[in-house]
Amino acid sequence: MDEQAGEGCEQSKPQVERTSFQLFKIENITVVRPPLLKVYYWEYLDVDKFNAKIAEGQQCIEHNFVIPTSQLNSKPLKIVCWLKNMSKEKLTLQLKRIKNCDCVLKQTRVGFNQFRYLYHCPHRYLVNITQEMIVMNADDLVAMSVIAYFYLFGTYVLTFEMKTSDSRTILMHFHINVVAFDPVDCILTHELIPVNIKDFQRVAQPIWICNKTMQSIQVLFKGRERGFRLINPNLVVPLLSVWPLIVEYRPSEFENHVINR
Repeated sequence: MDEQAGEGCEQSKPQVERTSFQLFKIENITVVRPPLLKVYYWEYLDVDKFNAKIAEGQQCIEHNFVIPTSQLNSKPLKIVCWLKNMSKEKLTLQLKRIKNCDCVLKQTRVGFNQFRYLYHCPHRYLVNITQEMIVMNADDLVAMSVIAYFYLFGTYVLTFEMKTSDSRTILMHFHINVVAFDPVDCILTHELIPVNIKDFQRVAQPIWICNKTMQSIQVLFKGRERGFRLINPNLVVPLLSVWPLIVEYRPSEFENHVINR
């Protein structure tokens, strides 16, 4: 059963000034079938800051891991965090899910004429860590698998507590944002740069298109305005990136044109 989260790590236990904790860190990460470069996930999860917090020697630590925004029903994202035991002693990590939502217990049938009170949080498994215990010998490098699912629309925070064998508490908050695809929201440029009618040549300008999903999208643009020409109307925008739609525009009279999106 999940444990109810308190007011945060700092208030759950008094801080103990101590510098003799065993050190470990995230040495590397592996993204299974990565849609982006690994460095993108490393920076998005802010792994360097997490490692710095571990090295500070505090007994209680909190860190926010942000999962890149993904489209509803995208393929699961699996990230393997390679944990390195930097001490010369055995280190054990115990993980459990912490409840930080308003969901309540419900009576649930678990067998013939058997019932238990369980949580039915629909977002419970948006983020899952496969191990409940990680044992690392001296200088060991051990994998911790984190899997993010995108079956539920909205923004959520799921928390896991990591207890170390030397009495440290680490709260890991995983932020996940699942969005529905909206073509209008993809267009970041709403106005073109004004063009002087006295310039007798077309001016090329970018209309920036943002893809917030975990898959590439192909967009076909059509423009019928006089003096307005699309250079690349068949545009493929890679996942989680921003690409320009190049347009050439030369006004034929003094007026403001509204370009329909």
